[in-house]
Amino acid sequence: MASNTLNNIRILIVDDSKLNIIILKKQLSIISPEAIIKTAESGAEAIKITNNEMFNIIFIDVRMPILDGFETSIKIRNESLLNKVTPIIAVTAHITADMYQKCTTFSINNIISRPMTLEILTEQLNKYNTELRS
Repeated sequence: MASNTLNNIRILIVDDSKLNIIILKKQLSIISPEAIIKTAESGAEAIKITNNEMFNIIFIDVRMPILDGFETSIKIRNESLLNKVTPIIAVTAHITADMYQKCTTFSINNIISRPMTLEILTEQLNKYNTELRS
């Protein structure tokens, strides 16, 4: 199922739910078995990771305690030299009308709803995957 452009893709999953991380990681591994997938269980952990490692794409939960997905995304954009332009996909169970505007305001590339199918994830990976910048 993985295309050549998805080989060795570097993905960060940010979610406070371990179950959501497990599910998304499994789905992404099916799509791209050679993907390098890192996880963070909080916004603060994600910021720390993105300051030290470069990713091709970031999937981030919208609703997290302390730093939600929107706040975390803007901090990544402002503080991470390695991931300033890395595509960020917001993930949530319920997309509301104002979330699309919030995504624009907080420099998030797209928002998708749970449960996510392999087709939706593949579409997001193919659309937003960027080659690692050296």
